[in-house]
Amino acid sequence: MEPVSLEGKHFALVSFTEKHITESYLRWLNDPGVNRFLEVRFVPQTRETARAYVRSFYESEEKYMWGICPRGQAEPVGTATLAFIARHHGSGVLGLMIGEQGFWGKGASDEAIELIADFAFERLGLRRVMATSVALNHGMNFTFKRLGFTLEGKLREANCVKPGTYADVFSWGILAREWRGRSRERCHAGAEGSHHQAKSQKM
Repeated sequence: MEPVSLEGKHFALVSFTEKHITESYLRWLNDPGVNRFLEVRFVPQTRETARAYVRSFYESEEKYMWGICPRGQAEPVGTATLAFIARHHGSGVLGLMIGEQGFWGKGASDEAIELIADFAFERLGLRRVMATSVALNHGMNFTFKRLGFTLEGKLREANCVKPGTYADVFSWGILAREWRGRSRERCHAGAEGSHHQAKSQKM
């Protein structure tokens, strides 16, 4: 697909290309702390495997891959994807990895998901965005719930945590009308907050 960049308040999503396959990116893919819930952990990741994966986003299939960059910084701290886009169903699947552990819990996941949801619903015209998370990944589960996603199902023991140990996988989803309703609520809350702040300053 053609490169697409998305700008947020604190982070920007820039099209992730082969030039972004750095030693840092390869380190993330092979770091047990980062890839604990990712499928890449089952196969050692090399520059060649990473290059093949990134190239797949620029072939005929409609899907997108971004680097998550703090505003004013060129180097990504993670990646995000929107793939498995089914136009006849109006749906797509979101994926996320925050590679730099110093950015865990710093809002990168939240803002990346918000930017992708806005892009999917307002620019691509999709009606539904889905995502999955491992039940043990409490941070991502909390993030999806906080952002208004609905827990739509549970795949029992669908993820091999380690040989002989399995965890459930959660399936999350949000509809365009739900996302827009949530956005209106946020705008209304923000406007009320500004009004109260301005009123208190006059007192």
